[in-house]
Amino acid sequence: FDGGNGNRDDSAAMKLAVFNEKLYIGTMNFNFFSGGASLLANADKGNGINFQTVFSGGNGNQLNAYVWALQVYQDRLYIGTFNMFGEFDLFSCQDCDRKGIVVETTTGFDNEYQ
Repeated sequence: FDGGNGNRDDSAAMKLAVFNEKLYIGTMNFNFFSGGASLLANADKGNGINFQTVFSGGNGNQLNAYVWALQVYQDRLYIGTFNMFGEFDLFSCQDCDRKGIVVETTTGFDNEYQ
């Protein structure tokens, strides 16, 4: 794991969580032109050296600068993002491959107090 796992704009590991025997890393990426946060998962259950990208580019929103929270709840991994313009995205997954990610909100649940 070196240089953002192939994406040098991923400048920090912001959150870590273990889910279904895999280590997940949420990154920070403030490059709004080609960036956005990534979620990585170790591809080799056990040694945690090789990681695969679950999503990049803020999972479709480059303004999602980093993964703010990773939390396991009721057999799902929840992924909360930080967006500099106030609204956050929240995703969840049971099978956390790209196709298994569910969008819970992209508007911060329309909270007027965000």
